[in-house]
Amino acid sequence: MNENLAARLARKGWGKEEIDKTLKIFDRAKHSISIETKKLQERVYWIFIIVICIINFGIAASLLPIMLALNLSFFYILLAVTGLVVGFSLELVVRSMKHLEDKHHVSFAALMPFIAALSILIMGNVSNSIQKEIGIGFSHNFYLAAIIYGVASVIPFFMHRFVIKRYY
Repeated sequence: MNENLAARLARKGWGKEEIDKTLKIFDRAKHSISIETKKLQERVYWIFIIVICIINFGIAASLLPIMLALNLSFFYILLAVTGLVVGFSLELVVRSMKHLEDKHHVSFAALMPFIAALSILIMGNVSNSIQKEIGIGFSHNFYLAAIIYGVASVIPFFMHRFVIKRYY
């Protein structure tokens, strides 16, 4: 982070002394955080991960009637759009948590598509079971649906990390 900040400040015309002083202030602030605050921040992160799981399963459950009603192409488009919206929303929340380090962002990027895909797989199996029992609606390939939703939900993270942040 310090190298990026130093480079951005230098591009804006800051002098070497000003940049060094600013970096020292950031380092001092980072190291002066109490142990209790660090533990609280870690708990907030893990609570957020649990909330992400609940949100993804809730969204997948709310898609259950839509899974039965829509044909293949429109369902996959809707799933991709939903994944993008959910991914953008969660990425925005993660980005606003200033205390997170790069390892937290990387673990979020690795965990997010897995949770999203798992929730769609579970609800997809439920949807296909209902479709077979009742005999109405459409049957879908939920491995493909899980991949579409998982990839779409992590695209906003990669867009911010490798495209937007690069020019920030």
